[in-house]
Amino acid sequence: MKRFSEQFHKKSQTVKLNKAEQADLRSRVVSYMEYHPLPAEMKLTSAAKTKKASAQPIMREPFAIYNVPFAQLFKFGSMFAFIMVMVVPFVAERAIPGDTLYAVKVNFNEEVRSTLAWSPYQKVEWETVRLNRRIAEAKLLQKEGLLTDVVEAEVAAAVKYHAENAKAEIETLRASDADEAAIASIELDANLTLQAQSFDSVLGDEAAGSTGTDLIADAIDASLVKQLSNATTSLPALPKLIARVEQNTTRVRELEKTLIGQVGSEVMSDVTRRIVDLERVAAEAFNLPEEEVKKAQTLLVDVISRAQTLVVYMTELDVRETVAINTAVPVVLTTDEININRTEIMSQIDTYISQINNSEVEEEALLEKLAVAAQQMEDIKAELQDVDVYETYLARSADALALGHDAVILIEQSGVSVSNQIPAVGVASSTESIATSTATSTEEIAEPSEEETPVMETGDIEIVASTTDQIIEPVVPTSTAPTTEEVDVVDDISSSSTQTQSELDEEI
Repeated sequence: MKRFSEQFHKKSQTVKLNKAEQADLRSRVVSYMEYHPLPAEMKLTSAAKTKKASAQPIMREPFAIYNVPFAQLFKFGSMFAFIMVMVVPFVAERAIPGDTLYAVKVNFNEEVRSTLAWSPYQKVEWETVRLNRRIAEAKLLQKEGLLTDVVEAEVAAAVKYHAENAKAEIETLRASDADEAAIASIELDANLTLQAQSFDSVLGDEAAGSTGTDLIADAIDASLVKQLSNATTSLPALPKLIARVEQNTTRVRELEKTLIGQVGSEVMSDVTRRIVDLERVAAEAFNLPEEEVKKAQTLLVDVISRAQTLVVYMTELDVRETVAINTAVPVVLTTDEININRTEIMSQIDTYISQINNSEVEEEALLEKLAVAAQQMEDIKAELQDVDVYETYLARSADALALGHDAVILIEQSGVSVSNQIPAVGVASSTESIATSTATSTEEIAEPSEEETPVMETGDIEIVASTTDQIIEPVVPTSTAPTTEEVDVVDDISSSSTQTQSELDEEI
């Protein structure tokens, strides 16, 4: 049972006087005061009041009262919060290891963006971006001479961490969508491959320098090797590949627009040529018949890998500065360019044979070697007529060009002049002739005229050294390997050439 005081208090809260009762009660109190005035001894004069008031000590309040300007505090607090939430993270995006705001960039900005990646595929993309950020920061510090051993170790650990996170997300994605996981793995592999090439270039340039990046390069290589070993051997489904190729080609076209005015015309032309190559190969894969599904899948996988590499090349300034575009994304030659190059190679072989046969060498031993070399070049030339695979054609023709080049040098060193001499080509320079002008012919390749198709002549070809890497790495089939007799002749010519050159040097 509740206490009486609580009940009384509760009841009192409900009892109220109306206006009439209040007026009646007031009149009674006033009447009582009129009939019962205050006694005279209790009344004080004004002088007494003043004296008594002055005699009493001044009483002070035990606490002070202050007015708090809540409106102003809210105003300034809002401004401070805006600066902390918006301005500081924005400024922190430019921070590098060692800066005060670098922790805000890594632990706040990037973690917030990580929460915005909902799907595993988006998480793989974001971890790849974070990996590229750490590498770019390390290159910037190295360029400024600020990459200490401690920072290098931290960056290497971060590279491993983000690479492992990306692979973990790929495995998570593989459980629900194996095709998307395979595509994500292809793009991650392309990104790591390009970064490894970039760091190999950096290490080559800094071979004699003081600051190295061995730890970071080793971390990238280790992640790349593990990624390749875990890669699935099955190709993604064709519809998934087509959808991803369309997204990637659209993205590279958008990035191409952002580069306008930021890079030189030569770089812009090279990038445009690579995009045209991607679109051409993709269109070729789309138009293949149904019975060649595997070939279409293989072509589209290559397009996705090349597109991802091109995206990193266009978005990462440090990559553009350290890796040649042809090393990153080699040119894919058109049929016309391949035919022109085959004609050029055959013409060079004919020139070498003519120079050998028309030489005025009198030494019998040298004549025998030259005759064997000319015959071998004739045999290779006849063999090339039936070779349809372009990579095989390049590999086999390189043997003939190298043999002819050494033979011409040997003729010159014997004291006999060579008529119609052409520049020494060997394997590398002979392959350079396949690269047509990527700077001037890109527009013709991208938008050919229906009424008039330009005819490319041999004299109009411009040599671009950047395409060499794409064509000098074909795998030579076993069936086209040089015979023992050919190797012996080449060795004899090379050794004779070396001896003759040494004698000339001694005479000089």
